Amino acid sequence: MPCILDIGTQIWKIHQWGSDQAITICGINCVGNIKGRFSGFEWKWDGKFQCQEKAPGIVGQTTKYSRDGAMEHAIQDFLVKAVTAGKLKPEDFKC
Repeated sequence: MPCILDIGTQIWKIHQWGSDQAITICGINCVGNIKGRFSGFEWKWDGKFQCQEKAPGIVGQTTKYSRDGAMEHAIQDFLVKAVTAGKLKPEDFKC
């Protein structure tokens, strides 16, 4: 029983979001966050990205098989949503 509880605790810890990672893009302060998890029998990464300073309330999110892929696609999702909502222009990220 203690072993099962320990395994459950370890799985819970890896499914939690990591610390916010400050990312500055062209002078715009943003935050990225990532977590790993099991989905079925596969390991996946969830990524979130947001720039509250320029596009409050818009969050880019994705799930991918690689850590870098999750963050890259979360950033792309954020950009599409922010530009579509008129919060950002593509020129804001040309630096």
